[in-house]
Amino acid sequence: MKLRWVFFLISLAGALAVHSNGVHWSLLPRSLAKSQTKPHDNDMRSELEQELKGLSKKARSPNRQPAKQEPELDLELDSSSSPEPSEKPVIVITAETGRSSEIDAKIEQAQRLYDAKKYKEAIDLLKPYNDRLPRAGLLLMARSYSATNDSLSEIRMLELCLAKNPKDYVVKTVFGQTLIRIKRVEDGIVAFQEARQLNPRYRPAYDALIKELENKGERYEARNVVNDMIKTFGPQGAFLTTLCRLYALDSYHEKSVEICDQAIKKDASVPENHMYLGLAMKEREDLEGANRVLSLAIKRFPKSEPVQFAMGDLHMAKKDFVRAYKFFKSAAQGDQKSVRAWLGYGNAAIEIQKNDEALKAYLAACKLDRQQTKDFRLALGKIRVRKDGDWQSRFESGINQCQE
Repeated sequence: MKLRWVFFLISLAGALAVHSNGVHWSLLPRSLAKSQTKPHDNDMRSELEQELKGLSKKARSPNRQPAKQEPELDLELDSSSSPEPSEKPVIVITAETGRSSEIDAKIEQAQRLYDAKKYKEAIDLLKPYNDRLPRAGLLLMARSYSATNDSLSEIRMLELCLAKNPKDYVVKTVFGQTLIRIKRVEDGIVAFQEARQLNPRYRPAYDALIKELENKGERYEARNVVNDMIKTFGPQGAFLTTLCRLYALDSYHEKSVEICDQAIKKDASVPENHMYLGLAMKEREDLEGANRVLSLAIKRFPKSEPVQFAMGDLHMAKKDFVRAYKFFKSAAQGDQKSVRAWLGYGNAAIEIQKNDEALKAYLAACKLDRQQTKDFRLALGKIRVRKDGDWQSRFESGINQCQE
């Protein structure tokens, strides 16, 4: 009988040894077992991305209520196990090394100081632990330095964060935004491109990259990025709206008509798409089509500056200055910071000899942008042709005032 028990125990030990290549969830502590991921690698990566974003938000949000700092965990897929399709993947979870509860407490205390806008105190509290701070702590330090306008130290914290994890596309994007802020535009653009390569589905990196390319006037490159977004995420309304604008600003009228029409079909609530479509049709000398598009838009957006401006521009092309005057005036009233609306208003007013309104409109445009004197000077030329000495003197005085 004893010999039979010995053989039984030896067999049981062998079975356990065979199974030891994987770590079953039932053998993990309950607090860790509940962290199991979904059956597919993509789902696991998605969860990790959400965790990273959550940590970043905690570190960077000035309105966050203090909360207990949870220890970060390194999640690693155990490649030695090969679960059946119906099984959940085996994941080994180990606590981050080199980290103490003291540092967690300091980060929590520093976050409270940051929330209270005591940025210098938050920096002084965490500074002795720079080399040991986790991601959330380094991001909190970076934000604190940013709040004190110490951009070099802010960059140093972000570089430390990236040194610990060069593949952190969220921090890479924040790093790019910081570089842009200190006028290192080319380096910032490179950072956005690297973030996009690290995670081709991370939208903020695309959005930041397009914004800076457009600011630099590199609309061809910006269009390429938008087309990449459409391939990756699908033809969303926001992407088509951006592409519509980029083609229109570069005067690709045929392509503008095509893309802006698609943008309107995807999302008809954006006035600019109607404006660019109408203007592109006007440039193609399809005045009837442009009038049809913009007339419908006027009814839908009666107070929209882009639509009112486009309709005014269309009537200027048709030499219908009275109607152009009406729409440009409405556009300027709808958005008093629109330089183009004030210039259009002035141009239409001068054509129907409303000199007083024209002068006020040009001065309003000049107040917003002192470089905009071309239309002002053309109007002065028309007044000289009319040989109106009084208004000539007023317009000359206005142009001099604009250049001061």
